[in-house]
Amino acid sequence: MSSPTRPTRPYISLDDEHTKHFFTKDRIQKHLRKAQLLNRNGEILTEAEYANRQRNLLIRDENQKKIDDAIMEVLNDMAREHWTYARDYTNNLEKNLRHEFRRIEKEFHRRTQPITIRYMHDESWQECPLGNVL
Repeated sequence: MSSPTRPTRPYISLDDEHTKHFFTKDRIQKHLRKAQLLNRNGEILTEAEYANRQRNLLIRDENQKKIDDAIMEVLNDMAREHWTYARDYTNNLEKNLRHEFRRIEKEFHRRTQPITIRYMHDESWQECPLGNVL
């Protein structure tokens, strides 16, 4: 007995003459399209075409990731600049308001008498000065 010989190339059921009728069914064609095993004409891809398509998809995904990273970097820079502007604006506003309140407080103390509040406590009137509240 002679030993069986190995085939020179691996078996591919998509290319087999006896299974071609199976792969022409609509349901199977739809599945093959989803699996990206068919080209635009509905023909079965060769191994080289399939490998090339997978390589192109991988390159596309890598490029998309680079684009997304670049967009995120730009957005982060814009957010950082906006935050810095907002921080400086609020600090400047706070400084101006403190200055204005001090000016108003000085002017108020020059023009008015100290404020006192009278209230009833233990059946007698009490006075509470409020001049230092402002």
